[in-house]
Amino acid sequence: MKEKRGYWFLLTGLVVGLALGLLYAWLLNPVSYIDTSPSTLRQDYRDQYRLLIARAFAFNQDRGRASARLRLLGDEDPVQALVVQAQQVLAQGGSRYSADVLAVLSQSLVSEGVSSPVEGAGVTQAVTLAPAASSTQEPMEVPATETPTLQPVTKTPGATFTPRSVTTIAPTENLPFILAEKSNVCNPSLPPRLLQVEVLDENEEPLFGVKITVSWEGGEDTFFTGMHPEMGPGYADFSMVDGVTYSLRVGNTSKPVAGLSVISCNLNDGSSYPGGIKLIFK
Repeated sequence: MKEKRGYWFLLTGLVVGLALGLLYAWLLNPVSYIDTSPSTLRQDYRDQYRLLIARAFAFNQDRGRASARLRLLGDEDPVQALVVQAQQVLAQGGSRYSADVLAVLSQSLVSEGVSSPVEGAGVTQAVTLAPAASSTQEPMEVPATETPTLQPVTKTPGATFTPRSVTTIAPTENLPFILAEKSNVCNPSLPPRLLQVEVLDENEEPLFGVKITVSWEGGEDTFFTGMHPEMGPGYADFSMVDGVTYSLRVGNTSKPVAGLSVISCNLNDGSSYPGGIKLIFK
């Protein structure tokens, strides 16, 4: 005699299979995105990406590269996106320097004709480009440059966004930085022989795009903060070599820090490995 089971066993099997599939997809083997397009980023990451582009442009003045990078975000109007973000930074009490670089890049793109004039948009206050001094010392005099502004635009019909001349931001390497902290780093999870540098302003905020020069007998290398976004905009590092003594300078006017070399770190089992050094400048 056959037992009539109906369709309940089939439905139960589908529900159990679906639950196991979701468990596997969400917890055991979730989807990981690698080398995805910037246009797929979440909004806060899109804003960070846009700000990094603007900060890079402030130092290299490569408008073509900045424009190409912005196109990867897929904004309908790149200039308007920059202006809106600059407004948001100022309205939320964010970094004035961040608003400055966004404003300058938007001006540059308008002058190049990358985007149509933005109607009814503009930074609500004058944007100055003088960065704050990085120590309590008297800052070195930087040649005066024209202070660009984005003229507020009323919402009356026919109003247009009027750009001023593009201005180069005074580079932070002309400011005097002082060594605030130096420490040896013994951390097996970090790459060995690592010379880490962190550059902060007077308000403990990290500074992006600061030039760092490392020199040794017969050689020299230059790099900038902010090239490792996952470590923060004020971070930079350099791989040292055993037996070499280095000298490091932040910017152009700061006193160099000499006598930097690979240190020896000990493990619990008595063995040793090459450690690193961390320097914090303000």
